[in-house]
Amino acid sequence: MNLASAILLWVLISVLGGPVFPPVLGAQDSPAERSGGATQTPAKWTLSWDGSTKLDSADGRFELELGGRLLMDSTWIESQELSSEEDFRFEDGGEIRSGRLYVEGTMYDDIVFMAEYDFAVDREFKDVWLGFDRGVYRARVGHQKEPFSLGELTSGKYTAFLERALISAFSPGRNTGISVDGGNDRLTYGFGIFHESDDFRADFDSDRRNITGRFAYRPIWKDGGRRMLHLGVAATDKDTFGLSDEFHIGSRAEFHFGSERPADTGGFATDGQRSLGFELAGVAGPFWFSGEYMISEVEHFDDPETPTTTTNLDFGGSYLQAGYYLTGEHRRFETPIGSWDQQHPNNSVGKGGKGAWELALRLSKLDLSDQSIDGGVIESVTLGVNWYLNPLTRIVVNYIASDRSPGIFLEPGEIPREISADAIALRAQIEF
Repeated sequence: MNLASAILLWVLISVLGGPVFPPVLGAQDSPAERSGGATQTPAKWTLSWDGSTKLDSADGRFELELGGRLLMDSTWIESQELSSEEDFRFEDGGEIRSGRLYVEGTMYDDIVFMAEYDFAVDREFKDVWLGFDRGVYRARVGHQKEPFSLGELTSGKYTAFLERALISAFSPGRNTGISVDGGNDRLTYGFGIFHESDDFRADFDSDRRNITGRFAYRPIWKDGGRRMLHLGVAATDKDTFGLSDEFHIGSRAEFHFGSERPADTGGFATDGQRSLGFELAGVAGPFWFSGEYMISEVEHFDDPETPTTTTNLDFGGSYLQAGYYLTGEHRRFETPIGSWDQQHPNNSVGKGGKGAWELALRLSKLDLSDQSIDGGVIESVTLGVNWYLNPLTRIVVNYIASDRSPGIFLEPGEIPREISADAIALRAQIEF
């Protein structure tokens, strides 16, 4: 879908929203109101903009929000491959990393919905779901993120670095299914059953289902999250029977443009994948940290032509990252979802302030080699500087040093495939 199609879709969503919501800006509801048949007085609506366009009814029963994001990246890479293949290449350049439009809202107090489309690199629908929200819990059906991993559930707008850590390769990401989640400042829980989906949101096969759950507890939560400790665990069981040689796990080198996947298992036949992840995060004033450790077990068919026996392959990875706000802010954490949230500078640029300045460091590792599968071992170090001009605008500079090495024993005379890359990446980001 091109940009014109995306804009057309946006217009259609806006227009078709009319029948869903009562008439706007002082128009009168039908004498026989849907909720029970009583005659209503004219509805009062408020149109506002606070980072996104919002339309709210006076009684609070109806809300509509329209917004989007634009993330523009440039990357400069110095790389070297120390092998005989000489077929792995990185490229300098720029891209619109993400350009999304969304509509979300609430109808009749409890019915919630969201539709989001990315017209940039991916050119696909993201979140498209309908739900029921009672405050203490929320049930949703549709295309959504599975409840797995602090890093994955944190929006790409609010990550401390341009890209998520290497172990996001184990995260199931978005799929079509049904989920229940909820919690409070201290507790987060989520559970769901999903079908694997392609980029066009179509299910591959009814047998390919994921069962995913997450639980997190925050034993420390003070001053609205200015002092916080978060502990979490998540697990996902993926039924992949019938995938033949299509299943694979891979990761880029923590920068996107011009980055192939230096760590990649290639396609192989599997009967299932089970992943387990552990989360740790904390905030102490202007200092914050977080880390995750994941292990993934894959049942590998010994012979794809006669899938009767399997061998268990064990992959894994981890990251540890930390940051410090030179201007005194604290990294905001969203509850009950249990993810990092939008940053608010103490003094925004344009109001006599200099915004918020943050320094960050991440160490990351991913091991995709076991037995006959050599996806490689990749390690990355990322240094980051974030300048938050205001809650909606951010400039990001990252330096990424990444190295890929073979992870299994080499045959005599075999040349190891080693890849080294250093990159400087710049992002200009705005929400609207």
